[in-house]
Amino acid sequence: MKKSTEAKTTETPVKIKYTDIPEKIKDQYEGTELGDTFDAIDASPNLEIESKNSRVEMKEDGSVDLTFNAYGGAQITRKMTVFVNNQPVKIDNGDYVKYRVKKNKMCQIKVKLDKAKVSDGDVIYAIAVDTGKDYRLGVELLGGPILVTNGD
Repeated sequence: MKKSTEAKTTETPVKIKYTDIPEKIKDQYEGTELGDTFDAIDASPNLEIESKNSRVEMKEDGSVDLTFNAYGGAQITRKMTVFVNNQPVKIDNGDYVKYRVKKNKMCQIKVKLDKAKVSDGDVIYAIAVDTGKDYRLGVELLGGPILVTNGD
């Protein structure tokens, strides 16, 4: 049975919070700084989906909790769109989540997809792009892909 190509929607609001970049990530960049003139994290934009072995398990109610971690790169505004099986997911009544990159901070974007929007074997990823007056070089970031499993 072929799935619908309409954009999937969710009523779950997005939660965004800023934390310090974890030391284990900072350690990956250790030794790449060039004095006060070059900060490797500022030069390296990243978007990741928290997962275990590129997989995320469905909860008992069939929903999936996702955390996207964005850090590094220029201190600008980006728009992130989440995709399930190459179809955009409407989140918070919009086509994207807007977030601001902050120096030495990780932006954690938490999204919950309900069971009507995701199922076992689905593939989830996100794409984030620079936006508005902050659009510079057209940097596109890919977070994922990850596989949805029912725990089996």
